[in-house]
Amino acid sequence: MIARSADRLPDLDHVVILLPDLTAARPLRRHLLAAAGAAGHGALLGPHFAVMRSWVLEQAPLPRPLLGEHARELLVIEALRAHPALLADHDPWLVADSLLRLFDDLAGHSDGLDDDPAHFEQRVRASLGAPAEGLAALSREAGLVHTLWRAWREQLAALGREEIQTHYVHALDTHADWLDPRLRVFAAGFETLLPAEARFLAGLMRAGQGEVVVQADDDAAAALFGIDGTEPPARSPVGELLAQALEPARGPEDAPLAERARRFAATHPQSPLAGRLRVFRALDAEQHAMGIDLAVRQWLLAGKQTIGVVSDDRRLARRVRALLERAGLVLQDSAGWALSTTSAAAVLERWLEAVEEDYACQPLLDVLKSPFVCPAAEREAHLATVHRFEQDVVRHENIARDLDRYRWHVDWRLKRLPAWGEEAGRAVRDLLDRLDEAGAPLRGLLLDDRPRPPRAYLDALEDSLRRLGVWQRFGEDAAGQRIQQELTAMHAELDGHALAIDWTEFRTWLGRTLESHNFRPALASSPVQLLGLEQTPLTRFDALIVAGADRARLPGTPPAQPFFNDHVRRDLGLPGWAETRDAVKARFRGLLQSANDVLLTYQGEDAGEPLLPSPWLEAIQGFHRLAWGDDLTDTTLGRMALRPEAQVRPTGDLPLPGIPTRPAPTVPAALVPDRYSASRHQQLIDCPYRFFAAQCLKLQPPEEISELLSKADYGERVHACLEAFHGGRDGLPGPFGRPLNHANRAEAEALLDQIAQQAFARDTEDNFQHRGWLARWRALIPAYIDWQIRRQTDWQVEQTEVGGERTLTDGLVLRGRLDRVDRSPEGRGIIDYKTGGTPRQQDVDQGEAVQLTTYALLLDNVRRVEYLKLDPREGAKVPAALEGEALDDLKDAVAQRLTHLRQAISAGAPLPAWGDPTTCSYCEMSGLCRREAWKG
Repeated sequence: MIARSADRLPDLDHVVILLPDLTAARPLRRHLLAAAGAAGHGALLGPHFAVMRSWVLEQAPLPRPLLGEHARELLVIEALRAHPALLADHDPWLVADSLLRLFDDLAGHSDGLDDDPAHFEQRVRASLGAPAEGLAALSREAGLVHTLWRAWREQLAALGREEIQTHYVHALDTHADWLDPRLRVFAAGFETLLPAEARFLAGLMRAGQGEVVVQADDDAAAALFGIDGTEPPARSPVGELLAQALEPARGPEDAPLAERARRFAATHPQSPLAGRLRVFRALDAEQHAMGIDLAVRQWLLAGKQTIGVVSDDRRLARRVRALLERAGLVLQDSAGWALSTTSAAAVLERWLEAVEEDYACQPLLDVLKSPFVCPAAEREAHLATVHRFEQDVVRHENIARDLDRYRWHVDWRLKRLPAWGEEAGRAVRDLLDRLDEAGAPLRGLLLDDRPRPPRAYLDALEDSLRRLGVWQRFGEDAAGQRIQQELTAMHAELDGHALAIDWTEFRTWLGRTLESHNFRPALASSPVQLLGLEQTPLTRFDALIVAGADRARLPGTPPAQPFFNDHVRRDLGLPGWAETRDAVKARFRGLLQSANDVLLTYQGEDAGEPLLPSPWLEAIQGFHRLAWGDDLTDTTLGRMALRPEAQVRPTGDLPLPGIPTRPAPTVPAALVPDRYSASRHQQLIDCPYRFFAAQCLKLQPPEEISELLSKADYGERVHACLEAFHGGRDGLPGPFGRPLNHANRAEAEALLDQIAQQAFARDTEDNFQHRGWLARWRALIPAYIDWQIRRQTDWQVEQTEVGGERTLTDGLVLRGRLDRVDRSPEGRGIIDYKTGGTPRQQDVDQGEAVQLTTYALLLDNVRRVEYLKLDPREGAKVPAALEGEALDDLKDAVAQRLTHLRQAISAGAPLPAWGDPTTCSYCEMSGLCRREAWKG
């Protein structure tokens, strides 16, 4: 190029370089600058790099506006709806996708379809000899395609739009009418071409206006361009070996592979691949990524300046990227990834899920914690409010969805717990109001779910995102800007469309857009480049890794073709699987010759399923083994990758974890709690390590949010009912207010039943299944009334829901909340209601279950403490109790033990994990203590 333009240097503004992908543009520009520098020019004006399709579409005049990519799908969907009998039960979006690919192939490789459907049908049937029933099915398929193609063309004409593939082919064939004759066109890196593209480039070459650089032999070049006279490249020993290994025998006259291998070895005693190509078989995905990471770092230490990692396995690529970044290496990611996998798309998707699911807590919290929701300056205050909402409303109140329910519980919490703070409550309410306002445009469409023009959904989505603040943050993020571009393009392409779609179809259309369009981050300056196979033409590296060389990706599997098999497609002039496979093979062969050090990797299994190596990799290894007795397998990389000294670790003096032993930590005195509830006291007795983790370190697992009532929720409702019945409770009927007897028994049952229905009212509104919990309690009411009548002969209800606190010694404070306190002439009685399991009397007597004795220590003159179990099978019964001298002796002993334990812990006594199977079965700290590792 520099030589051709010597008389015009440094002006190359008249030169256009056409490429299949712009990945190679940067290194090509460097080569041009180096060549210009050698010619005495330190800078260049131009040339222009472009992808051929994009450049032609930009340059060629448009007879009519183009139909955009987004509108194409909707237009085919509209055509399918006009012929519902053809669609049957198939997914219209999948059929539309297949039809568009077929129409593009027809426009790009043939003259489209005949106007006469009978002639097209005859042409299709003639392409395949089949039984009569097979021909009948083929005729129906041809008729369906032709009918939909005509409907598609008619809609295009009605809209006054030009179809992009048809326009592209026409522009190529008429390039003489629009191409500036002063331009000089170079094309490079193309391995496959549409017929019209080949005609375009051949025409430029014949006119002396263009040149093409192709890595192919005479036959391949002639097949590619339909012309002769190309200069065949000199074949290197590596290229010759690859041709011998990868090309199958074409007939009986060709020598078998073993014979070819021996002949090649005779003329090349030293393998041209020895020391140049290695094969690494990993056992699993992690060893696979670690082996690639290690190979890259070894090459960098050896002085390699450019390293390529080629993989279409994005999961593997992400893991390799993470490992290399841990080592301080930033990658050039030329492949990019689907927009749907970006954090910007994630917040969009979660917001739509939240609105669809009545502001369900999980997607809603994901949205609220996203950096796209508020400006950076306000983020700290915003996250504090979100934390209050999550912990105090969602988790503590167990509210799973519904803005009105969230608001109601905010108000109820403020009324019940004034210390929660008016300011905190107002901040949470303001947050909920903002969510309500932001979701309103979308909720309106969801609640009135009738088909609408796509524009209505796009307008509502943008309006909602603006109100939420996400749209503004998208404008500050590269991936967010790409999403804005696609949403804007979707909106702009809808002019003239009469199609109406429902919400589900809109979500499908939006999801397909985010999945099919890529986001490529700005390329960083790095010696390591991450590419997909599509980005590899014209690339050259010091070292190269082809990662994931398994059969599923090289060559891959034939795509499902809903319309016409390969034989019919070939007769119609359309490309089939063979052409696709050959193109991938040519690219693979070119890659193996693009670096002096090549590593081919694959893994033996994925999620327990075996993976087979690429047949091309097997052919190379088999040929090499037959020729030189070595299959090029690297036997050391996998072992080295797993060695500790080969892995990048955080800096510092932190010790490596050793073999787990029974934990027995000590606690600084400042972390030892002074205040003990019954549950905290019980944790200390059950397992000191559990007490250490939960109470000293204050590690608490997140509460699970469930839309179904749990046993604990049911117990809370029962407690509330009994509190209202005996002592009164805001928002519920009651109290009964007088002694129970057989005369007023029915009245008492009716009141308790009324209280129960109101206490469970909101739960039964939310979920029909909750009626079972209400029925469970209502069935227990008669048994409870009977027990209470018997009870009141000796005891009278004094208080319900009583808070108690007592200081023992040295600042040690016991506290608790008692379900009910009764009074008799001898003293007080404490009752703890139980709707689930209860401790055994033996454990209570031995001081192992300390709840009752802890409660007894909170009040003066306590003569009896007991559990009242409320069970549908057993009614109301007392499974464990303490009274009299036994209670006095035990509570004193328990208080003394707790005092001694606290003093010992403060003095540095260890807090071991008991490893008791019963306690461990429900302990939430099992992940910390790792009992299974040290218990054996």
